[in-house]
Formats: sequence, structure tokens, C-alpha cells
Amino acid sequence: MTSPRKIALLGGSGFIGTRLTSDLLRSGHDVTICDIAPSTSYPDLRIDADVRELDSLISSCAECDTIINLAAAHRDDI
Repeated sequence: MTSPRKIALLGGSGFIGTRLTSDLLRSGHDVTICDIAPSTSYPDLRIDADVRELDSLISSCAECDTIINLAAAHRDDI
């Protein structure tokens, strides 16, 4: 097993991010979900961050040693 990491999960409130958060927590990692959307499964782990705003992104990832980017702009009506 690898040593626990402090992970910033950009765009982690969605379907894939929620499953990945679950797996990472189960593996003993410290996860921060950085997203503009709320996380219904992990609201206490989420901070408001927008990958389109550099200051927001830098402050949300400042103390993390690993960044995973799942952020994407999408529409469900196309």
C-alpha cells in the first residue's frame, strides 16, 4: 500500500468523482472535492472552486500533494 496522500479532486461532485472519492477514502487518502457544484454524497469534503478562475484553483489545491482533474463543462440536453 502507498502512503496516504492529500488529494484535490477537481470536478469531484459528479458521478465518476463520487465513486473515485469513495475508493480514495477507503484507501486511506485525505480527499478535498474542489467543484462549483455541490456534492450530495460528500458535502463536508467539498470546497467551492472553479477551474476557470486561477485564484480559486490555487487556493483549493495549495496544501495538496496530488491533483486529479475530472472537471468538465457539459450539458445534458444535447
